[in-house]
Parts: sequence; structure tokens; C-alpha cells
Amino acid sequence: MWDSRLCRIKLIWKGWEHLEGNSISIHYGRLHAPNEKQKLIWNGERCHAWHNIKDFLHFLDGRSPSQAASLDLSHFIIDKYYEEAYRQQYRRRQPEWLMTMHMEAWEHYGKRFFELFDLQRPDLWEQYSKFLKEVYDIKGRSSFIDPPMDKVC
Repeated sequence: MWDSRLCRIKLIWKGWEHLEGNSISIHYGRLHAPNEKQKLIWNGERCHAWHNIKDFLHFLDGRSPSQAASLDLSHFIIDKYYEEAYRQQYRRRQPEWLMTMHMEAWEHYGKRFFELFDLQRPDLWEQYSKFLKEVYDIKGRSSFIDPPMDKVC
């Protein structure tokens, strides 16, 4: 766990993957995100407190919800990292592969990347929440995910 004045970053060590080496996952949260849980009650509603990089890049790009929904999780910064030729460069080094991807996003967006999670910017978070709701209004919601993925805090 790493905390700054703007956000929290959770690195989850997944240990040894069969024939692939060690792996990690990276999630972003606002300063109220709990250490051990993915969800919490915020303003009386159950919501997702930790967020995957794929969920918010389209918002940072200024895309419309319909554009983001049509692109789904595809994004120019991260797509190349999933191409087989690129992944082969990092064979058995998934943590380095993932950190390189995230660092490219950090460099591309600069401080704006982290400001999205800043509790001192409720206006920005409200815009993102509305954006995400509209994306899922278009894409649809999975009935087995509770709360729905557009309930974020």
C-alpha cells in the first residue's frame, strides 16, 4: 500500500504463477479506500473503493460515455502491452511488464492521473461517477456483480 496526499495505490503480490514467475496487480483508490476490502459503504451506499487502470483512462481522455462504451477496455496506452510480441519481452517478469504499463500512463497524464482520486476534488470524482454510470447505461450491467461496477467511491 502506498498513500500520497492525492490517492492510494495498492500493489497485490500474487506470488509465483505456473511457469510465468511472480505477478502483481495494481489498484487505485481514494484516501478512504480500506486496506483489506474492495468495497465499502460511502454516503450510505455500498460501492467499489479500488479501481483498475482500464476503468478511468477514457474519462481522463475526455471521451464521451458512448465512445468509451464502444471501446470497452481497449485503450491506446495499454493495448500494446497485451500484444503477444510485446508480452514476450517480459516473459517471466509480469511485475516489470505491469509497472511499465502503469508508468507510461502516469507519464502521459501526469498529475491529472492521481487528481481523479483526490478527496479534495469531489467535483472531478462526481463527473467521473456520472461518466461511468452513463458508460454502463450503454454497455449494460452484470447482474451478478454487487454493487454494480458504476457504483464507485
